[in-house]
Amino acid sequence: MAQHVASTDCAPPPGLSIEAELGTGTFGTVYRAVLEDGRAVAAKRFVRGDADVCGAEKSGKREARMLRQLQSHRLVCGLVSQATTDNALWLTTELGGPSLASLTWLKVEGEYTRVCGQSSRTYRVDRGHFWHDLFEDEKDVTKPVAHKKLRVLLARLLEAVEHLSSNGIVHADIKPDNILVDVDTATPRLCDFGSAYEFAVGDPGGSATPEYRAPECVTHPQTLRTAPPASVDVYAVGAVFLELACGFPVWFPFNSRVCDPPGRPQFRCKPGRWLRGALAVPNREGRKVAKRQGEVVRDLCSVLRRMPGKGLSRDVDAVDLLERLLDVDPASRASPAAARALPFLAGH
Repeated sequence: MAQHVASTDCAPPPGLSIEAELGTGTFGTVYRAVLEDGRAVAAKRFVRGDADVCGAEKSGKREARMLRQLQSHRLVCGLVSQATTDNALWLTTELGGPSLASLTWLKVEGEYTRVCGQSSRTYRVDRGHFWHDLFEDEKDVTKPVAHKKLRVLLARLLEAVEHLSSNGIVHADIKPDNILVDVDTATPRLCDFGSAYEFAVGDPGGSATPEYRAPECVTHPQTLRTAPPASVDVYAVGAVFLELACGFPVWFPFNSRVCDPPGRPQFRCKPGRWLRGALAVPNREGRKVAKRQGEVVRDLCSVLRRMPGKGLSRDVDAVDLLERLLDVDPASRASPAAARALPFLAGH
């Protein structure tokens, strides 16, 4: 059933019917919508002010321009149309599947736990079946078929990054929320280019999520113009891989436990020992996150062993790939092609 958007809320252009709100970002709100021909699309609305003080319309036009540069690609949610109303700029893009975040972390819920006779605020992270599906055949990590869907997901993400960089585009905010997935094949599609920029022009200072952002963006931003164009997005793919390998959101900073769906192995924390995100720091402050990113890659196997993952610390090929993707030096960080040629992804 179509959802009515009042004129005061910037009604959509003719021929676009809004069905439901999907999310809200820094500059725009995203809806599930239907075109006149019956196609389902994602519609992003950028509210226009008299002077566009917040830069919403400028951001929307930049996003549309970059999507046109990328043209049609199976691993990117491409641009369908652009329209302007009295109060808003509207972009419609291809509609992908559910986000990787919604498939892996179904719910984060607060709870109270009694420790030494005192009640303490803790959290429960519910993991989905899809996270387990990524690690099929996980019992024998020496077999090439182990983690088949995980390998497909990572290889296609790196292929998407390679396509972006060949067109001079940096996504700059690759994270589980911006990766839409075909559940059956684990094939991803990148969406939300709101933080993206043209490499030749430089980073306009978007609102990228700190834990997935390459550390040099904070520590040495002057090197971004001389680093390989794909290096920022390659790091983000590495951070996504780290999150999946850990079995826990890398950014979540609070004492937590995980809960797995019925029929799946249940992870139990040791008494008095709680989980926190591998890259989590207080207040998510950029420089502290960057410092933590360096600490994690230097002690990667120990970090993985402490987390409720599927034992990837025992897979030397997986650890090698993670180390190459998470290298804090963009000059030596693996390129998309080099990463896909490493043993863990070769042939996928």
